[in-house]
Amino acid sequence: KRGHLGSSEDERMVTQRRAIFSWASSSIAVSTLLWPQLAKAIENINETTTSVDIITQRKEMNENKSLIVKGGGTLMQINDVYPALVYTPPTTLKPPGAQFPVLVVLHGAGQNDLDVWNLANVRGEHSGLLPSLISSGMAPQVVLENFIVVAPYSVGKRSFYEEPRGKLLQCIQSIIDVIDETLPVDRKKLYLFGFSDGATLGVELMTTRRFAAGIFAAYGFTGALPQLALERLKGNPMWIFHSADDVVFPVRCSDRLVKDLRKVNDGRDANIIKYSRFDHDQEGFTGT
Repeated sequence: KRGHLGSSEDERMVTQRRAIFSWASSSIAVSTLLWPQLAKAIENINETTTSVDIITQRKEMNENKSLIVKGGGTLMQINDVYPALVYTPPTTLKPPGAQFPVLVVLHGAGQNDLDVWNLANVRGEHSGLLPSLISSGMAPQVVLENFIVVAPYSVGKRSFYEEPRGKLLQCIQSIIDVIDETLPVDRKKLYLFGFSDGATLGVELMTTRRFAAGIFAAYGFTGALPQLALERLKGNPMWIFHSADDVVFPVRCSDRLVKDLRKVNDGRDANIIKYSRFDHDQEGFTGT
């Protein structure tokens, strides 16, 4: 089984909630501020969101192709080679002309037979990833105020893993170009988050050196990365997350990745490669 795709909603929720604790450090400098807020957000998904809320939210999405979310930002649909959900923060909180960093979110495997708003469904197969937290008003304030979020969607395909890398990169670039026409983008601060299949693909995309840092949860490549790939990853800050009880992608995948990345970065800042390895799947993180 190549991707995290459970046979029931409960199984999907268990595996996908890991993502909450990983994309948090899209900017390494602010990650420690987000942990407590993220833990609270994921705990609130089941407590505060009712079926009526979801139905109402879905109706607004389908009618408008955009959604004004908590804090005044906008979650919208942009269609390119792949459709994507894009979050843009309110500009009133920044000085005129201020540039915004971009966080690109790559989802894991799923059925993906619904439209792109499937990513925003807090009860859906990609629940716990950033689009669903934004749409439900549970994303950390520091994200809502400071980051553009771009989440491509592999509609009709299990994930992006089998898709051409260049095609996905071009889609991301095109969407950022569209955003930049109305909201200034800080192109030196493009960050990448990937979960499961998205993590495995994300590490590959990091070799292009287009991204300033990466956060990856449940990485799934079982082999050793070629030396050329490791050299291209050298100097790239990354934070890896995995649980030892992962029954889909064994934790040894991340163990090997981290070992090789730390080896190639020998002599550099010890924190350039961070690794959070858990014994059990994390349902709530204390921030320690």
